[in-house]
Amino acid sequence: MTKLPRRAMASFMVVSALMLSACAAEPETSSSSSPTPTPTPSQSPSPTPTPEPIAQAFGGDCAEMLSDAEVSDLFGPPIELDPVREARQRIAEEASVIREGGIVCNWVFDQVGLGVVVLPVSVVPPELHVSVPEEACMSGFTDCSWRTVSGPWWMETTEWPTSSYETWAESPERVEALSQMIAPRVLAWSPPAVGGAAEPLLDCTELLAAVNAAVPAAGLVESGWGIAGLEAIALMTNIVESCAWSNESGIISLRVQRDVGAPDSADLRTVGAEEYSLPNGVHGHLVMLAPEYGTLVATAGDTRVAISGDSVANDEQGTAAILAAVLDAL
Repeated sequence: MTKLPRRAMASFMVVSALMLSACAAEPETSSSSSPTPTPTPSQSPSPTPTPEPIAQAFGGDCAEMLSDAEVSDLFGPPIELDPVREARQRIAEEASVIREGGIVCNWVFDQVGLGVVVLPVSVVPPELHVSVPEEACMSGFTDCSWRTVSGPWWMETTEWPTSSYETWAESPERVEALSQMIAPRVLAWSPPAVGGAAEPLLDCTELLAAVNAAVPAAGLVESGWGIAGLEAIALMTNIVESCAWSNESGIISLRVQRDVGAPDSADLRTVGAEEYSLPNGVHGHLVMLAPEYGTLVATAGDTRVAISGDSVANDEQGTAAILAAVLDAL
């Protein structure tokens, strides 16, 4: 999404110069003839600077992290990723990972899935920097993850079963070895000069009061939900801010992503998003992830705001009013 600079138009100056040259070549016919006025050159507009693309780990290419041959040697031939799932991820937390210069890579095989998240270490709290073997495999979440730091980068490598969890052999050694394979490779890239550990700007309690005042029928209360995977990483590092609410219609999971802009139109088409006009006139999109669960997403400036939950399916208009009130309050 790089903008190209505008080219200044200089045709007037070229024509003027040619006219002056022609006048200078003609002999003077009369000493009383009026001198030819010298045209004042027009000020050419300054070209629009081209924004530099964000420097991503591995150049934003998962094949630079692990080649197809290496992936096949580790787990067998990979299965083609679900394009809808990948697009949903980019609409959600992955956009903020990319904004920080990180990368998200996923592979799925016959029996196991593999995911790698890389972020600048500057945005990751110290308590999340490294793993210890006894905490690598969390049976309750049916995965094994290994966290490590390599120079200015932090990464988490996760493996999970794609079929039966009961027959899956947990192996912290396997994800640790994979992290050690990737770690030296990322040193070929440097994080961008953006980001850094940030305190959340969102006060969920204040925002809840503002939304309830704007939409009295909402009846919102603070709530909570379990998180894991990329969502957990995004929230724990504050690159994505979130509030957990609920009302009679169900769960309202609010996600605020600053400086990422609107979702890519191709991703919106892939997930079957429908255009949606919020009560305050803001243009957004409705994405139904399942008949009983959906997401409403809209953008204010460069801030992407979304509400997900069963409330979207159970009370679409009421949830749209809540999202509009959030956008007005931010």
